[in-house]
Amino acid sequence: MGFSRQDSERFYAEERTRKWLKGCACGGLLVIAVIVALSLVASREPESGVGASLPEKRKGGRPPDKETVGIPKEEEIGWKLSEFSKPKGLGPLSDIIYNGKEKEELRMAAVRAIGSIGTDNAFNILVDLLNDKNEKIRGAAVVHLGDRCDSRAITYLLPMLKDESKWIRGYAVSALGKLKAYNAFDYLVEMLKDENKFVRAEAAEALGVLGERRAIQHLIKLMEDWDNKVCRSALRALHKIGSKEAVPVFIQALNSNNRSLKEIAAKALCDLPDDSAVPALLSNLTYNDRKVKYYCILALGIIGDRIASEPIKSLYWSEKDVVKAAAACVLMCNLDDKHAAEHLVSMLKSKQCNYGHYITKALEYMGGSKSAEILIRATDKENCDGNRFGALGEIGDKKAVVLLIQALKEGWEFYSSAAGSLIKINVPEIKEPVRKIWIESNNDGIKLEAAFVLFKLYRDKDALNYIITVADDKMNPNRVRAIFCFASTQDRRAVKYLIELLKDSGNLTKFGAALSLNDMGPPRFGKSYEQWEKWLEENK
Repeated sequence: MGFSRQDSERFYAEERTRKWLKGCACGGLLVIAVIVALSLVASREPESGVGASLPEKRKGGRPPDKETVGIPKEEEIGWKLSEFSKPKGLGPLSDIIYNGKEKEELRMAAVRAIGSIGTDNAFNILVDLLNDKNEKIRGAAVVHLGDRCDSRAITYLLPMLKDESKWIRGYAVSALGKLKAYNAFDYLVEMLKDENKFVRAEAAEALGVLGERRAIQHLIKLMEDWDNKVCRSALRALHKIGSKEAVPVFIQALNSNNRSLKEIAAKALCDLPDDSAVPALLSNLTYNDRKVKYYCILALGIIGDRIASEPIKSLYWSEKDVVKAAAACVLMCNLDDKHAAEHLVSMLKSKQCNYGHYITKALEYMGGSKSAEILIRATDKENCDGNRFGALGEIGDKKAVVLLIQALKEGWEFYSSAAGSLIKINVPEIKEPVRKIWIESNNDGIKLEAAFVLFKLYRDKDALNYIITVADDKMNPNRVRAIFCFASTQDRRAVKYLIELLKDSGNLTKFGAALSLNDMGPPRFGKSYEQWEKWLEENK
């Protein structure tokens, strides 16, 4: 599948799990110490091998309470932390972490540095730190194991569900969700009963990430929780799973007095429109919150209920900003209202409009040729963005092909998003113009995107060979993009290039490479490049 805009959004959304790390920042001395440590690591050849020799477990480590209800015993999941102590091969970083005299802030910085290293020794150190006596160190290890996208971490994270710290339990639950630990489903369900609200909320979010329908009834029951945050998490998880079975719960949330629950429910009903929700949606058109009204208007428009026409007209003339925009989209699409159409075009063209992304999303929700026409009319070289191109791809109207090809040919900003939308629309009219762009363009980036379209839609071997040529050229500024294009073809020859990204790139690129590699799995080693190298050697 590759590294998409949604993957990027997910990467930044996960930053919420690190809030507790904010207090760990220190002064210039720490920064200098970490930089020196990292430079020393870079100059050393790390030892390889998952089974790095490990002395016995240090004092202060506390294995979880095995008697906790619903969590597996040692013999059932293989509690292996006791097998680990100080792994070797990471030089000064390892020394900082295991030196009992070092300050907590410096140890935390070293853990974060090790979390970004894709070696087996780094993995082993993070596993060993799950047994550290310091709560923040254990928590950092849990978070970084989850971020590695390495399925081997699941075995070691399961026992952390029994940790005495609510934060550790919550981070462990979140990490299991990010790792798509489907085999941990029953344990995550059990964590919905945890005594702490933070843990229950994280368990609900993790079940939403897994997306399994068998979680629905457990999440519906969780909506009875006394804590609003837990209820919000359960409702978001039900939305992610996306089953009509949850529609009555969304209606109930719309009828509640909680603003956040109303917004989540109204948004969910845009994706799961149902006639039974019409009365609740209508009653919320007068609710004193703009986002709630925005989503209620769109849900009614998608359902297409004629009773809603007059209230929506009234809102169009009396409201402003996002509410007026949503009403305009519904009136334009369902009633062919010309005034509403011109309003949408003028707002999308206006440099003063700071809610254009809401208009774009509303048009995407409504779909159809009329929505596509508005986006096409409002978009040119000076007034375009990735969201608009993405919406045109989701709508799938072939009228957008001319605009998207023009954006690709002329190298408009976000032209790669235009190329992605051409792939989604996938009509015969695309082939020859895009081939011409590929042959004639003097811009390497444009040529690459054109080649990607040709291969994805028409399996053009010459185009694929061009993509591979760019991936081979380490001096080409488009190399990373070429590697992700190659990986999205699910061609396992791309594995070696993705491994290189795991070694040398920034965190966001490493994250994308790990996702791309896992998409080709099993195996699923995520950011652990040494394991991928071994797998590649064994499967030549």
